[in-house]
Amino acid sequence: MTDWFQQALRLADLWKEESLHPATTHVIDQFKVSWGVACSGGADSLALLLLLWARYPQRRGQLRVLHFNHGLRGEAADADAAFVREVAQSLGLKFDLGHAGLKPGDQASESQLRDARLKFFSDANCAIVCLGQHANDVAETQLMRLARGSGSDGLAAPRPVSQPARNSPVHLRPMLEWSREAIVDGLRALDIPWREDASNQSNEYFRNRIRLSVWPALQEASPSDALSGAIRARQLLEEDADALESWLESVFPAKEQQDRLAPNSLRGKPRAIWRRALVRWLARMGLLDNLSAGAIDDLLLSWIEEEPLRFSVGKSQFLVADDKGLIHLRIDERAPSWSPRKLTPGAGLALPDAGLLMCRQVELDSGLNAQIRAGEFSEAECVYLDADRIGSCPLTVRLWQPGDRYRPLGSPGSRKLQDCFTDRKIPERERKRLPVVCDKRGDILWVPGLLPCENARIQPEAKSALWLTYRTS
Repeated sequence: MTDWFQQALRLADLWKEESLHPATTHVIDQFKVSWGVACSGGADSLALLLLLWARYPQRRGQLRVLHFNHGLRGEAADADAAFVREVAQSLGLKFDLGHAGLKPGDQASESQLRDARLKFFSDANCAIVCLGQHANDVAETQLMRLARGSGSDGLAAPRPVSQPARNSPVHLRPMLEWSREAIVDGLRALDIPWREDASNQSNEYFRNRIRLSVWPALQEASPSDALSGAIRARQLLEEDADALESWLESVFPAKEQQDRLAPNSLRGKPRAIWRRALVRWLARMGLLDNLSAGAIDDLLLSWIEEEPLRFSVGKSQFLVADDKGLIHLRIDERAPSWSPRKLTPGAGLALPDAGLLMCRQVELDSGLNAQIRAGEFSEAECVYLDADRIGSCPLTVRLWQPGDRYRPLGSPGSRKLQDCFTDRKIPERERKRLPVVCDKRGDILWVPGLLPCENARIQPEAKSALWLTYRTS
């Protein structure tokens, strides 16, 4: 049995000359608020938890341990949770456990898993959440974002202090400039155990491929310390990004930009200032996620050159600009429109766009169950939903609305329909006409072309299902 109390004190003594990032300690020292440490049980987050507990004895009463179980690793993930719970209880700290609702074999992207974790942190009622990210995470993130074409803001991440959203907790990364090797060496020197996530050795995720193959090759090829270079580059990029943001605010205050975007004060300024102004306005209007990087480049060029334009941003919306570069949002009045309709088992709906939506209740047998689980049916044309989990009918059928979200099959959390359409490469014109099928509470169950809702997944014990089919003439 590990004496976590003594091990935390011993680790703090071993690292007494090692400094945490000053930007993070400033926040901890200045704001006496509830705070948490995100701890997976791995070497990095465990070391941070022990070190913060030892260095801030007067703040232990407000400190909580946050552990999130995605569920993808089954018993191994449960063992991680039990390990972290033991550490927290031994240190006299509150322990919060979150679940993504996934199970081994489910599919989830890196972004979906990250979003699920961030939601857990936001719901944990902590003003500050400390993360065990370190210098190697910085280097890996830079390589990943370089491959995706990020600018200075993206390449400056992760920052020592950040806030993912306006109402989310502040995220601190006190060990951001420590190497993974130094952290592991410290734990090993004191025989402090930690948990290893076997999935980190898999090549399934982009970050793992960077960590296991690309970064070691870069270190070997570099004539100097590549990790120190990555840390310095991140700091310089953060300084540049902050300088550009400050410059933008001085010439183009955000509070003065309402529903229209005028270029007047930007004329003669560098292209980077124009880009930041455009991206900031698109984000405030809720349009940024609708546009690809290439689309933003095209829109930016048209705006700088003050060309008249009509630019689609999805959801029957267009950005329109006159020959003076004044951009505003316009709704496309030609988009299809019809009132929500009811759909009961054994009936069908002839939709205004010439689509036919049918609903039948069918008995499930082993053969049909096997076909459903094998994915033998096209989500563009039909879907099977667990009748017992849906509850009483009728269902409601309507058109896509701005802000629509649902939880796709296998997803750890909800997603925007807009993002799902983009992932499936469903054309904008088709999106406007697809029926959105909802249960009696208004929760989305299925949209043709997309995965069904996780909450309507066919359960092993299910005896009947709702069979929905969609055809267009």
